[in-house]
Amino acid sequence: MRGAGETPLAVQNDQMLIELPPGAPNISGHRVGPGPEKNGVKTRQTVITFARNKLLIDCIGRQLDVDTSSAASDFALACIKLQDVK
Repeated sequence: MRGAGETPLAVQNDQMLIELPPGAPNISGHRVGPGPEKNGVKTRQTVITFARNKLLIDCIGRQLDVDTSSAASDFALACIKLQDVK
């Protein structure tokens, strides 16, 4: 739905990806920030969005704020490799 999204940045990224001209190179929108609480504990998330066949695909990695690893970002980055799958 045009103009709907989790945050203003999400909406902006989605519009940019949907409005790419034909033949434009593959690009993605990337945002990092707070995620939803899980059992009362704060989380953070990495979201990478890309367009494929006129659909938007979100690769979302979430982890607890207390986790200092890069697992959420690592997952989201691995997920975007799906855009190369035919």
